[in-house]
Amino acid sequence: MEKYSLVLEGGGSKGAYQVGAFIALKENGYEFKTIVGTSIGAINGAMFAQNDLQKCINLWENMDLNKNMGFEETLDDENQDDSSKLEDALSFISGNLKNIKNLISSGGKMDPKPLKDLVNLAVDEEKLRKSDINFGLVTFNITDRKTEEVFIDDIPEGKLKNYVMASAYHPAFKLEPIDGKYYLDGGATNRIPHSMVDKLEEKIIIVRTRPRDFRNLLFPKDAIVIEPLEKLASSMSFDSDKSKTLIKLGYLDAMKIIKGLKGKEYYFKPIGELQAEKILRNVYLSSMEDFIKEKNIKGKSIIRCLYEDRFSSIAKGLGLDRSFSLEDLLFALIERELSIFKLDKLRVRSLQESINEISEASKKVDSAYLKKLVESYEE
Repeated sequence: MEKYSLVLEGGGSKGAYQVGAFIALKENGYEFKTIVGTSIGAINGAMFAQNDLQKCINLWENMDLNKNMGFEETLDDENQDDSSKLEDALSFISGNLKNIKNLISSGGKMDPKPLKDLVNLAVDEEKLRKSDINFGLVTFNITDRKTEEVFIDDIPEGKLKNYVMASAYHPAFKLEPIDGKYYLDGGATNRIPHSMVDKLEEKIIIVRTRPRDFRNLLFPKDAIVIEPLEKLASSMSFDSDKSKTLIKLGYLDAMKIIKGLKGKEYYFKPIGELQAEKILRNVYLSSMEDFIKEKNIKGKSIIRCLYEDRFSSIAKGLGLDRSFSLEDLLFALIERELSIFKLDKLRVRSLQESINEISEASKKVDSAYLKKLVESYEE
């Protein structure tokens, strides 16, 4: 059985998304030889590697750290643009010794005890060291001004929880030394530590907590990437309801990759290109003469015009890229209707279920194309 390396991005409370993705991966038989993470990815990764998935789920679904940690009053990293984040990081990475000392002496004002409590609950050093999965993490050593990428065998016995703490140590916390040195959240310099596994002979799965961005260009070409479509809520807002929603979202986004689910914001069971083509032809073919007259198209057969002009025009209006498939087009039409009626996004639907829901929500099928779609679809 093929084994994989799992890479977990940092992201505070958005780490709940990773839990859902991991549930889907495990349900579908994925096994991991290596798990690495930064910040919350290190905390999740430790629980995954020590085979404590249920404990991880329970922690997230019952987590409410806002009041204890004062997160509601502190800086929300989602309100910082990338340039200011980079400036903050570079100020201590490339700063002189005086700047480093100032950072250590001033630090943040938040008590790190809740983070310590979380790590103590999450991490079982004995189980993790006995695990068949090699665990690693990233932290930033302020004292020595360097990023540290370490695997469990590099960490002294009895110090594992300290290192996990160091990987997740937010700048808002009061700085406390670990063995005489100061550390900061590894996300400052290596938010997605795929560099730790790039040279291993294992296929890589990366679970992000942020949407696709320039960092994706740096990933190995054959890496499997599970990521949210849109920016998730604040990484500093920890509450159980939000966590449950993110777990579900992570699960569905992973299933979209694993099972080839269709849809952009919604999740549909695939029906195949031939079935989609049959439905779309039944829906649009009868109105092609009017379309050709309206667009003043000459020298093309009705069928050619249907594929080259009508379908392309609809796809463009729906925001599909030029390489769209007819299955993509059909589900984009369905998705538009589901969105109009604000129907639940976080579940998997068949095409028939989607049509039934839209019909029920509208109480009547008043769209010509939707009426024909209902009439033409055969389960």
